[in-house]
Amino acid sequence: FGAAMASTPESPSDCERPSCASIKSMFAKSMGGGGLGDGGAARSSSSAAAAGLEAVASGPVDCPVGREELGRGTWALLHTAAAWFPEQPTDQDKAHAHSLISSLAALYPCTHCAEDFRATVRDSPPTLSS
Repeated sequence: FGAAMASTPESPSDCERPSCASIKSMFAKSMGGGGLGDGGAARSSSSAAAAGLEAVASGPVDCPVGREELGRGTWALLHTAAAWFPEQPTDQDKAHAHSLISSLAALYPCTHCAEDFRATVRDSPPTLSS
């Protein structure tokens, strides 16, 4: 999965379902500006930062995280789950782990990463016997 991600597109425009191009465009979008494309370019960096802080303080932003942040968070989840997986898993533990991996492979938001992840899981299924 990690090695396969290297072949994924490097810009949001290469993705079938892009989120925001940058944190700056996320803040611009949350403040009523456009999403990809304008990125709040007319705003100075200090006012963009202030708007960003206001957006964070005011609640959820209407823009999902980008591919890089999503990947880091997903890896953190998977590595932590693996580290805490019991040495002697029960059948229920194994079923839950299998469900986590198969659900993640089916629902992963980044199309390119999901395809790579599904291929990796198919070619090298996780060992659930601990």
